[in-house]
Amino acid sequence: MWISLTVVLLLLCGAVTSEPVKSCLSEEVFQKASCSDIREFVSGPWAEVRRLTLPFPMYNEDDCVVWHVSPRSMNTTDAEFSLQALVRGEPVEGMMPAVLKVQEKSAGDCKVTMHVEIPKLAITKSIDDWWITFDEDHQVMVGYVCVPNHIESELEQGLEFRNMLFIYLKPQLTSGKVKRVKNDLDKIVDRLSTELRTLEEETKENWKELKTSKCKMVV
Repeated sequence: MWISLTVVLLLLCGAVTSEPVKSCLSEEVFQKASCSDIREFVSGPWAEVRRLTLPFPMYNEDDCVVWHVSPRSMNTTDAEFSLQALVRGEPVEGMMPAVLKVQEKSAGDCKVTMHVEIPKLAITKSIDDWWITFDEDHQVMVGYVCVPNHIESELEQGLEFRNMLFIYLKPQLTSGKVKRVKNDLDKIVDRLSTELRTLEEETKENWKELKTSKCKMVV
């Protein structure tokens, strides 16, 4: 799921820009997953089928990126996963595997963090509030982050935050599930796009990027 996360971290250190917005997505609309769901369903390959425009060329804008997520450690409250990004079956050059940590602080309080190293950009960074959600069948996953904006000219326009959003799909779909998963994907895109379009600058339509597939799949 996750160059996504790499990009976010660059964003935090001011090395790149992403989409400026008036406010972040609401938790009510996003519908964050529980720690138990993340621990149980995040492992495996995930094709990054939809995303908002990339803020820098970590990979080509049209590349189909597949993230391989593998558990490193796990208990009843905490879990740690390794995330390797592949393009055409090869690791993304200049990027180390990311580390995703899931911590259940108390009932209903799930903290998701990410640590990323990008040697070719001389960047090591962490983010401490990564949001994840799934469809009902856990075949579609969304990763999202919203951070404060530090660009003065955009702040003057009321664009106080910057966001990034990525949608992933399990690539090994059976023929019987294709139609249902496609419907679930469309529902998630419509739900998120409805709010996203109200958050960005009036002259922008970045939310429409979520309608375009980056992978040669049914979606």
